[in-house]
Amino acid sequence: MRRLHAATAWLCCAMTALVAAVVLFAYGTTSFYLKGYTGEFPLSNPLLLLMAAAAFALLLVPVWRLRKGIAGLGWRLPLTLSALLLAAQVFITYHAYFFSVWDARYVLEGARAFAYDMPDAISVSYFSRCPNNLALVGIYGSLLRLPMCLGMELGEERGLLLLILVQCAMNTVCGLLLWSLTRRVAEAFSDGVTAAQAALVALIAYAVLIGLSPWFLVPYSDSSALIFPVLLLWLYERLKGRLPSALLLGALGALAFMVKPQASIPLIAIGLCELATLIVRRAKRSAAFLALLAVSFVLVYAPSQWLVERRLGIALDKDGALGFAHYLNMGFNEEHDGAFYTPDQDAVLAVPAKERTAWCLRTAWARVKEYGVPGMAEHLLRKALVNFADGGFAWGIDFARNDLPVKDERLTPEVRSVVYPDGTRYPALHALEQAVWLLLLTLCPFGAFGLRRLRAEQETPVPAAMLLSVIGIIAFNMLFEAKARYVFVMVPVMIAVSAAGLCALRGRKYGR
Repeated sequence: MRRLHAATAWLCCAMTALVAAVVLFAYGTTSFYLKGYTGEFPLSNPLLLLMAAAAFALLLVPVWRLRKGIAGLGWRLPLTLSALLLAAQVFITYHAYFFSVWDARYVLEGARAFAYDMPDAISVSYFSRCPNNLALVGIYGSLLRLPMCLGMELGEERGLLLLILVQCAMNTVCGLLLWSLTRRVAEAFSDGVTAAQAALVALIAYAVLIGLSPWFLVPYSDSSALIFPVLLLWLYERLKGRLPSALLLGALGALAFMVKPQASIPLIAIGLCELATLIVRRAKRSAAFLALLAVSFVLVYAPSQWLVERRLGIALDKDGALGFAHYLNMGFNEEHDGAFYTPDQDAVLAVPAKERTAWCLRTAWARVKEYGVPGMAEHLLRKALVNFADGGFAWGIDFARNDLPVKDERLTPEVRSVVYPDGTRYPALHALEQAVWLLLLTLCPFGAFGLRRLRAEQETPVPAAMLLSVIGIIAFNMLFEAKARYVFVMVPVMIAVSAAGLCALRGRKYGR
């Protein structure tokens, strides 16, 4: 098992190092889709990284000096910081929330239809094409129904505000789970004081890179699914692989898959860890764990779409669905370097439903053969930049907004100038996010390297599941449709790997 764990760590180290090298050294000389948007930074990527590294070094000074106090505060410090972050998000939301004009609009309209029995307001053609978003319709619609239990009926604007505020609260909880997960994993490699330092640094990185990212302003899968990867890994660590926990993990994994498939990657990682234990150690417990995991997943996933359809009172056109093979084929398009390409979607919809999977696979293979080895390498280089070169995670790309009335003549314009992609101060926020993202990409290989070797008395599969999750999100985005926001959901896990792994490196250096 230790050899498998070490091999996983080395693979994660190699993959994240390659991604970091591409973003840092190929960005300036490579033309790729959306580079015009992501390239408007005041400084080059290497200089932004140097500034972020300097700030990180300065942050470590007070964290080191106050290490015993930080460890002694326990949950009180992260709770205080998280409360401040939530307050900032609520303040920003009040002044800057808006109606989205893209896929998120159809989800919001569907949620209102779910809550208020208005089937005519649903875009059946959209949900026939993207049935996976029905899960969000059910979740958001249930939230919009809650005020009705108190005799209240929210209008469109207040309903939108409610969903955003719930999303902010979930993102805050995600930060706390990240703090706890990082601390507990780091304790398997080092002492409690050092682990507390690592957890605090992880929470601060989360606050800057995720907490202040304007994506929380859009009720959609990117922010709503953010909590699932960390929650799955946190539960796996806390429940120590007990058999009843497999039922909970399978159900949560199914919900994560329905909200955003990438969010279920940690469940696959957990399954692989248990499978490895079953093969290497012939552990019957792992066989039972995997069986319960699969049963729970199927029992939650199988009826969910049917239940939402029935509650909405609609019947989707099964011939309009786009399968996984379509997104695989789109991932090989040359025109947009694997990102969304309308002609690809139009072409697959013109193919009879029963033939689509085979047609997409044939087209994808034909594209690979046409590229050849040099062409495929160049395509993957450009696609890696589309996926991983933007610390703003494609905020403002491919969607428009309908602004709401100004709340305060002085504060509202100031807030919007920072968080709106066309705001005068947004480039500063974007540059800050880019600098922190580059630092995370650079530290992630070192974190994976640090997690390569477990101490004998603290052997646990959780670090391997974290490493497999990072490997999974890189492989997923490089294989299927590309876009920077598809990485967003796994950023907290990348933070945990980096922080806990660096803690492990320090612990070995000092013989702990």
